[in-house]
Amino acid sequence: MITSVFRKILCPIFAVFVLIMNFSEKTPENFVKPVRTESFVLTDALERGQGVTTDGKYYYFSGNYFLIKTTMNGFTLIRNREAIPFELLKKGCDHIGGISYLDGYIYASVEDSGSFQNLYLLKFDADTLRCVKYEKMPSEYHEKGAPWVVADSGNGIIYSARCDDIQEMNMYSSDSLKFLGTFPLSKTSLRLDNIQGGEIYDNIMYLSVSHGNHEIYAVNMKTGETVLALSRNLPEKSEGEDMTVFHASDGSFFHVLDIGSVRVGCHLRHYAFDPDTIKWSLS
Repeated sequence: MITSVFRKILCPIFAVFVLIMNFSEKTPENFVKPVRTESFVLTDALERGQGVTTDGKYYYFSGNYFLIKTTMNGFTLIRNREAIPFELLKKGCDHIGGISYLDGYIYASVEDSGSFQNLYLLKFDADTLRCVKYEKMPSEYHEKGAPWVVADSGNGIIYSARCDDIQEMNMYSSDSLKFLGTFPLSKTSLRLDNIQGGEIYDNIMYLSVSHGNHEIYAVNMKTGETVLALSRNLPEKSEGEDMTVFHASDGSFFHVLDIGSVRVGCHLRHYAFDPDTIKWSLS
């Protein structure tokens, strides 16, 4: 009863903030129009502003300290949790990055922003959102942090990388969370910086960028070749975040988060994309 009353009060307030946020964002001429967009403000944005993944039935979002589970409309809350274990909070860990789903678990990286000396890979039960295991990530392979992870269901490997000038992916066991080694990327004219998250779909890793034209890159997981898939061209001062990948009934394929130029909100934008249009050079 009380919750229902609060929702009736807050919904018009949230709607006003969404209108202000969208009105304030200047759309570039070459902006790629999404199939649809969900906008979140205030506390909803706080819980959804960093990461997104799906198991096909639910969305999972991360905020700096939070994990939440919603229905596929992105709004209807199933469960939420302050997710960083107390032991890691004591070490200064204050940022959950891009997340990924695999076989009933959510995988996430956690950083101590600024110093980047305490970097951890965490494994959460997707039903309860409770952390069931965590392991330290080697800082020598993660200069300036570990802002994202991507799970590969084909081989049980969790991928991540350093922040700037990414030339290889770091690999971790989905079971033990132990560091396994690196996966080299083929030499390319592209410079991969400021990746915020991604997902693997049909042996291609898609990665979203937070600078420039807010590109989405495609990495062939057989050859390591990396090519540009899509330039989103977000409004000025937007911050690109994590993404997930699946074919939705409305024709969208990329489902990508960004924090709006007005920092009270974030968007989940859904883009149509045909993977067969990617032009690979390596066999």
